[in-house]
Amino acid sequence: MGNQKEMARQIAEERQALRMRLRAMTHRAMKGGSGNQQSSDRHPRDVFEQTQQDLLTKQEMRAYELLAARAKMLDRALDSLRRGTYGLCQNCGAEIPWRRLQAVPGAVLCFSCKEGSERVRGNGSVPEAGRPRHQ
Repeated sequence: MGNQKEMARQIAEERQALRMRLRAMTHRAMKGGSGNQQSSDRHPRDVFEQTQQDLLTKQEMRAYELLAARAKMLDRALDSLRRGTYGLCQNCGAEIPWRRLQAVPGAVLCFSCKEGSERVRGNGSVPEAGRPRHQ
């Protein structure tokens, strides 16, 4: 199977970059302050600006969640590389094609099992993560 040392290096580099971004986002959020002010004390423009800030904060939180999930996925990929199970389908044990791993380093299912899980989720069943699908 392809060059696993090179893959491990790439995964570790991406993981490190994600961790740095997450730390920077956390630092910015902690530095920002609450800005709590009674709504009756605010000018309408201040309310608009606060609404914009609240929306931005929600977007930043979602971005943080997505980056954190990606970092965890990369951690699992590094663990499986160390254990010698990287590139093996967790469902059927088949080898995951190297090109798929290069595109999705954290892939844990072969094409067949992934397609099967997506078909099951498409029918309204419980998805891989065990949580109900949002409609």
